[in-house]
Amino acid sequence: MTCILGLSGGIGSGKSTVTRILDELGATTIDADAIVHEQQAAGQPMLKEIAAAFGDEVIAPDGTLDREALAPSYSVMTKRAHVSARLSTRRSSPR
Repeated sequence: MTCILGLSGGIGSGKSTVTRILDELGATTIDADAIVHEQQAAGQPMLKEIAAAFGDEVIAPDGTLDREALAPSYSVMTKRAHVSARLSTRRSSPR
């Protein structure tokens, strides 16, 4: 029997710990964080797209993504998208 399980949660919520336990139990796991870190590595096209969207200040002097510098901009963008989605839902709801 095949079972597909997705793990999500905030920073420090235990995702890595649970993944390690599943690995030890013989499960096949895919680490999306590791995949995206590879795609955001210095010189990768995704990093250039991030810089174009958020500004060169999110790129560290060594050419890697400065996640700490990106966090505030990303947070604002996420909040705007959330508010926009809520407003869109309200506009399309029958009165």
